[in-house]
Amino acid sequence: MSCIKNLALTDPIIDYVTSKSMISDKCEILNIDLLKVKKENLDFVAKFKLKFTAKDTMHALVCWFDC
Repeated sequence: MSCIKNLALTDPIIDYVTSKSMISDKCEILNIDLLKVKKENLDFVAKFKLKFTAKDTMHALVCWFDC
């Protein structure tokens, strides 16, 4: 995600997205144990693929986390 870091830090957008607006499947990028994680575990690179389920224009990437 380093390619969007500078933009994301200067102009973050927080919005609500419904499931009807999604045009791809979801994929997990990182799963960490908050009780055991170390700082060095948070510097990572992850390959991922999205399977698009609708033909439309992609306007954003939606990222979220659960605790």
